[in-house]
Amino acid sequence: VAEVTAEYRATKDVVLRLPKGFDFKIEPFKHQKYGLALAAAHWRLFFLWEMRTGKTKTMLETLRLLRHLGRFRRGIVMGPPVVRAVWEAEAEVHASGEFRTYAWEPTDPEREKKGREADLVLVSYDGVRNEDAAAEEAYSALRAIQARTVRGTSKDIERLQVLARNPLHHLGHDVLVGDESHQFGNYESGRTQAVLRLADLSPRRYALSGTAGDQPSKFYSQLRFLARGLMPLDWTAFRTRFAITSSENKHIIVGFKHMDEINARVDRVATRMKQADCQQ
Repeated sequence: VAEVTAEYRATKDVVLRLPKGFDFKIEPFKHQKYGLALAAAHWRLFFLWEMRTGKTKTMLETLRLLRHLGRFRRGIVMGPPVVRAVWEAEAEVHASGEFRTYAWEPTDPEREKKGREADLVLVSYDGVRNEDAAAEEAYSALRAIQARTVRGTSKDIERLQVLARNPLHHLGHDVLVGDESHQFGNYESGRTQAVLRLADLSPRRYALSGTAGDQPSKFYSQLRFLARGLMPLDWTAFRTRFAITSSENKHIIVGFKHMDEINARVDRVATRMKQADCQQ
């Protein structure tokens, strides 16, 4: 990251050595080529780019290049509901139908089949949470039957075994994108725990956010999403080390300390971009 960043800062450009047969449908801006160079070369990357700097376009070009190189099969893109429509539209414009997309619907009985047929599965963070919660509920009920604390027939067991299988975990994806990743910044929430469980199954992971650090504690979940080694402390140890809590209520965080350590961890995996710095 540091080497490519130094080149871009010095020249405001990056020389891309594109493989034979690969070209752009729409030529990226220079800063997007810079992001592409970083993302294609790194399995984990934190895009701290401001809004309207073209993060979606940059990620789509990265996936196109990885596909051309035989390093990408299927990706899951998580985000708020509005992001799904953006990715569908951007994929059509910048990939010209190269990627088949599927907007994940938890109520669709064929969602796993459709997800396996797609190149990009677009799911909301609530959708990730709902699938995780449904699987956990079914698993608990199954355990109760097996422990004989409740009664259940063989058909009940078969039904619960199906429901306990989270379909998002069985799509055979190799890339996971967390768009607007600050939305899973609350480590203790069910949403964040569901996202982190899905992340454990994903070799390549990218977090995208223009406001990732409006609260320093949000960096904890986002770094854990990218790689647990980036933030090896458990949540309790993190709070003890970095959080300043209220003298009246230890559960209320009123400030942070040792911010240089948090920033250093972020810098290991982050690329930053402001609108004013973008080059055509």
